[in-house]
Amino acid sequence: MKSDKLDDKYFEEIKKANKLFVEISNRYHFEIPKPINLEEEKKTFLNNFNKGKVYNPQIEFDLKKFYLTDFYKMRFKLSYLLHVEEDEKDYYGIKTLYKNKLYELYNKINYHDFWGEKESTEFIKNCYGKPGFFLVFRAKWFCRFFNQDNKSLKQISEKEIGKSIKSEVLKTYKDKVKVSYKNSDFEVKFCESKKEFLVNNSENVKFYEEDILRLKLSEVDVVYRRFFNGIKSKVKLFEVGTKNSLETEVGLKLYYESVQGVLSKDKVRYYAGLCIASRYCLSKSFYKVFKILKKFKFTDQEAFDITFRVKRNLFDTSKKGGFTKDYLFYSGFLKVQKFSKNKKGLRDLFIGRIGIDDLKVIDKFITDKEIEFESPFDVEIKNK
Repeated sequence: MKSDKLDDKYFEEIKKANKLFVEISNRYHFEIPKPINLEEEKKTFLNNFNKGKVYNPQIEFDLKKFYLTDFYKMRFKLSYLLHVEEDEKDYYGIKTLYKNKLYELYNKINYHDFWGEKESTEFIKNCYGKPGFFLVFRAKWFCRFFNQDNKSLKQISEKEIGKSIKSEVLKTYKDKVKVSYKNSDFEVKFCESKKEFLVNNSENVKFYEEDILRLKLSEVDVVYRRFFNGIKSKVKLFEVGTKNSLETEVGLKLYYESVQGVLSKDKVRYYAGLCIASRYCLSKSFYKVFKILKKFKFTDQEAFDITFRVKRNLFDTSKKGGFTKDYLFYSGFLKVQKFSKNKKGLRDLFIGRIGIDDLKVIDKFITDKEIEFESPFDVEIKNK
């Protein structure tokens, strides 16, 4: 146990770090650059593919330039606050997680600055890693033996989904959130800085009646619960998400849907396809990755969407390299499944938006500070 004096000093530094981190986060908003000519290139690609011709899309983007000077200045200040003496240990682990997050921010800024060029791939891999052989083997196995979901015939609008999420947050947390509708990479995405849920209104995304319960479980009970608890922890990083939080959060969503009997196998198959493509994009062209996905009976639409997601950081998609982030969805599901079998279960993952690997870093913070928080796993979960 740390002395009270050292304890106070530590959390005073964390308080200052929280404030500076908010300043950095507010200055750098990371949105994937929008392709300008995607529909035209998609049509050209599919026409050529169906004629047996090789073609790799040439993508144009609406790019935003980031400037690193201010970031370096703020990073220096934050690094000073996070400094741990050589003979001292980061007792509560929070400074370590902040340093990891700074490294992620640095790489995010750089891969956005190099967007469209092959150099972006290295910074992307520094952020998210890449899928290993065994993980891809499991993804292939899942796709090969996949059985399609039996969807209800009743389709509902994206606005019904948004209304349901908004009302569930109000009912569960007595909290108000915004909901907006836009074409995005996600079915539903929570934006913590605006306290807003973004619901995809693309014509390619369809919602059904059963999605109301499924998204209530994943977005309200998992994502918003972790955000809500992160605010109570008074550590800003637990509110916005640590470097390792994305993989775990998506895994928790899928796992919770699974134990409640509402998991969409179609969604898991899509994530497995992204995992496969995330490995091959590093060494193969758009055309070759697309052909690999077709072997697993993805439709032309599905295969194109998946391949574009993993090659979307390149102007010329014939080049090697890609955006590997999306393999984390499938790997996260498998990791959470495995982690759920440990003695403590999944409860501690709800102290905030943290990752599985973060738990051993902040173990003392969880046990010594006795922070009160709730999780969907406080009671025994039974399969429906």
